Amino acid sequence: SYEPKGNREFIRKWYNSPEAEKRYIDSGGKKEDWISTREYINKNLNSVKVVKPKYQIPNMYVGEGAYYSPYYNTVIDHIGDSYTHELVHGTKISNELHMSKLIKDAAKKYTKTDKSTGYDYSPSEVHSRIMDIRHKYNIKPNEVITKERLKKIKEDNYSSFFGKYEEDLFNNWSDDGIIYLLNTLAQN
Repeated sequence: SYEPKGNREFIRKWYNSPEAEKRYIDSGGKKEDWISTREYINKNLNSVKVVKPKYQIPNMYVGEGAYYSPYYNTVIDHIGDSYTHELVHGTKISNELHMSKLIKDAAKKYTKTDKSTGYDYSPSEVHSRIMDIRHKYNIKPNEVITKERLKKIKEDNYSSFFGKYEEDLFNNWSDDGIIYLLNTLAQN
């Protein structure tokens, strides 16, 4: 298996941290749901494969970077800039109802347009982008993001090729919404 180091471990540390559990419970989730969700995430994270293909797999979209194939339970890499994002898809965490509801409710309140549904607002995409930001900027589970920190992240992100996933988040969500997501979502 071809895979850069650090991405899977970063995700695993987040899901298994006491701070992530506290966020989950503080946001209205139940402790017993968090325990089963954490076990589910760890199991799925362990099973996701990462490959660098020699050829295109039929009927699969090739974008820039990597993409996740649910059918193959595999992250397919082409450039290598989005492993965290795609591995989070592989955890299947968007199936977790509490987290999904938090994101959908936040989309109604914090998006910049009247559209609060669709691909860019789906729990799976939003969650993956939030995790990608946390990994890229080494945000710890107990860290609280301020407006000043978000401003620095956005300035750095827009000057970077690797900011394409987050750019959609920054363009579609208000700063208050992004801060809410970074500081509230437990399954980070």
